[in-house]
Amino acid sequence: MFLAAVSHDLRTPLNAITGFLDQLAHSELDPRQHHHVELCQAGSHTLLGLIDTVLELSRLEAGRVQLSEEDFDLRAFMDTQLGLLVPLAEQKGLHLEWSSGTEAPFRVHGDPVRLGQVLYNLVSNALRFTESGHIRVHVERGSSEHELAFTVTDTGAGIPEEDQPHIFEAFRQAGVNGHRLGPTFGH
Repeated sequence: MFLAAVSHDLRTPLNAITGFLDQLAHSELDPRQHHHVELCQAGSHTLLGLIDTVLELSRLEAGRVQLSEEDFDLRAFMDTQLGLLVPLAEQKGLHLEWSSGTEAPFRVHGDPVRLGQVLYNLVSNALRFTESGHIRVHVERGSSEHELAFTVTDTGAGIPEEDQPHIFEAFRQAGVNGHRLGPTFGH
């Protein structure tokens, strides 16, 4: 309840800030000012995303997460989800692609929102810690006909072996090439 209340109290002024930034972005600005507004907009959207994550974690901890069940096209889903990340990959000079195994179905039943969140987090972490090369996402049928297996590979440095046992500990960070990962919230 505390997290939900705090999240609501943060979201209200942040929505106002985001709205004013959107209005400012459509006004006459010089290129430098426009760039500053874009950075502020990106920051406000990131903060809104963090608030959503905190709310989602509080729902998960309380056992109140409800998965939706719907049919969706896996190809369109993958194209859309990874399409959101292609500009970030291109900015870093990275190649981002996805493929599927011959057994992977193209019509699937599940929760595309939750799947999109997981996929986005995995690929954005790969983007964050890959300096050159590529990131590939491969989808294939899992161990049963009702499962899919997603594999994300990249040409990044990886997580040092001594940190690997700790990456799913709550509030633990591991280092990669001088960067800090996390905090992670897995159990």
